[in-house]
Amino acid sequence: MTTTTGAPRAVAGPRRAARAARIGRRNFTGPSRRARALARDDDDGDDDDEATISSETPRVLYENDALVIVSKPAGVSFHSEFEPGALARLRASRDAREERLRAVHRLDKGTSGALVFAKTADAAKKLARGFATRTIVKYYVGVSGKKPKKKMGTVTGDMARARRKAYKLTNTKDNPAVTKFVSFGAKGRRMFIFRPLTGKTHQLRVCA
Repeated sequence: MTTTTGAPRAVAGPRRAARAARIGRRNFTGPSRRARALARDDDDGDDDDEATISSETPRVLYENDALVIVSKPAGVSFHSEFEPGALARLRASRDAREERLRAVHRLDKGTSGALVFAKTADAAKKLARGFATRTIVKYYVGVSGKKPKKKMGTVTGDMARARRKAYKLTNTKDNPAVTKFVSFGAKGRRMFIFRPLTGKTHQLRVCA
């Protein structure tokens, strides 16, 4: 684990994703150092650990007749880009089974955490409804070297384009992104738990 400063960086790793699957409700987000290295355009290809992450197949955490939950590593896209994505890799590892895996939510490339796939049309419909109405609650965990002004609260504001294709939070609230958070100390760092109440793209990064 790497010490970070400034905005919270999410904690990646299959152990935390496994714990998330056991409680059935947490996802973890944010790029690790190795995932950020993978995303650089000037990658020199010298780091074998980075290559290992990009070629990793999502590990099954839980499965029943209706769904399968897997741990997606940071640095792996959901959809196939220049290499097979998480869904394609999972399907390839299960090609001997006569099934159709259905996506009901997604995680960004730099996000590690639990991914849920439906195995039947009925399960896909119910799970998609649960994510859309937020009756299925998602939590994200981050770590920072900087202490926030408040230990808990709600961040609310509209999102607007900033420089270099980034986003920023504004003071207006016409169509705001809303994120609840709580923070606590952990061995010289600050741990954050985020719960987004809206589903804006890049919402957590802007909130942090």
